Amino acid sequence: EGYDGVATSAEGLLKILQDNGGVLPVGDDSTPEQIHAATQMSKKVFKRAVGMLMKSGDIIAEPQHIKLR
Repeated sequence: EGYDGVATSAEGLLKILQDNGGVLPVGDDSTPEQIHAATQMSKKVFKRAVGMLMKSGDIIAEPQHIKLR
């Protein structure tokens, strides 16, 4: 998955966060099944999207959840 794929996943994750009041109950410590149920993404894609959104300053990531900044 190249940069465009990660950017697309990051945009999708941002939309999911906005649609859920700015918080999602999944993070680094969540199981792949929990992440997939909440985002429809694999854990690998989720972590790459979270990384991109953290770098841009859009979200705060905790071990158990992520939230909009």
